[in-house]
Amino acid sequence: MKKLTFLLFVSVFAFSCLSDDIDELTEQDIDLEIDETFDVDIVEGTTTFKGQESFSLEDEDDITDLATVEKVTIKSMTYEVKNLANDQDAIVLNGTFKVSSAEFNTIEFPLTNVTLGDIENQVQTIDLGSGASDIAQALLNDATISVEFDANFSESPVNFDIELVLTGSVTIDFL
Repeated sequence: MKKLTFLLFVSVFAFSCLSDDIDELTEQDIDLEIDETFDVDIVEGTTTFKGQESFSLEDEDDITDLATVEKVTIKSMTYEVKNLANDQDAIVLNGTFKVSSAEFNTIEFPLTNVTLGDIENQVQTIDLGSGASDIAQALLNDATISVEFDANFSESPVNFDIELVLTGSVTIDFL
């Protein structure tokens, strides 16, 4: 009986260690970079813009087609003004990035009194704070993250793109 108990104990211990080793072999961290672009086109006579883009892991075939997503970590969200046309001196008087999902309350990031020509082609970081973990959890739960950009400008016409980039990592399991 003692031998059977010992054998059972050793078997359970060995299998549990083997299971952890298999998990380590089948899991892989992959860098995540999702980008979306707002095409801002302020025509003569208007000074407001409102646009919406979305982030989702469903659009990342190299991740979702391969395996099960086990963990999502968000490192940063950045924006960059590109292709500024017409007026380099146009100012974002009052702008807001609004990040939302069914999974969490809307998180707002202001962009006010910024001259577009001063920040063109310069990556600007949005401080997500504790919102990074909310975004990560929502992406893990297959939710779509909506990002809305609302702004009032000092003058028109002005045209430019705002490239928004969400970076982080995803842990996937092949089994």
